Amino acid sequence: MTTITGDAQIDARLRHLSEKGAARAGRAAVNKGLKTIEKEIRSAAPEGETGGLKKAIGSRNKKRSRLNVAEAKTGIGVGKKKGESAPHSHLVALGTKSRKRKKIGGEFAEINPATDEQISTGTMPANPFVQQAFQ
Repeated sequence: MTTITGDAQIDARLRHLSEKGAARAGRAAVNKGLKTIEKEIRSAAPEGETGGLKKAIGSRNKKRSRLNVAEAKTGIGVGKKKGESAPHSHLVALGTKSRKRKKIGGEFAEINPATDEQISTGTMPANPFVQQAFQ
């Protein structure tokens, strides 16, 4: 059973629809809201060199017929298209604490002992663009 509450006129119109029609109208309304939030998140996302973070923002509005349940979700890596991912998105959104390499390798393997500056990979401040866009 789909339950939508709000404006009295909308409630009255939904009561005149069949259950299937009301569910369809509800999904359409939720989808409109998802697209609005998705657009806000994309505009609030920081611009990177590749633009991968903005491309990875999407939304999904599914109906699970066997369970008679609808699922709606929007954010980074949601409803993504092939090849559009941002595996670093959590680092951008949540930030990082001070990180250090366990060892120095490659062309710098000869550095021994390495200084703290050479071992450090730095920190990244949090950028809560998803929460800001949602608000």
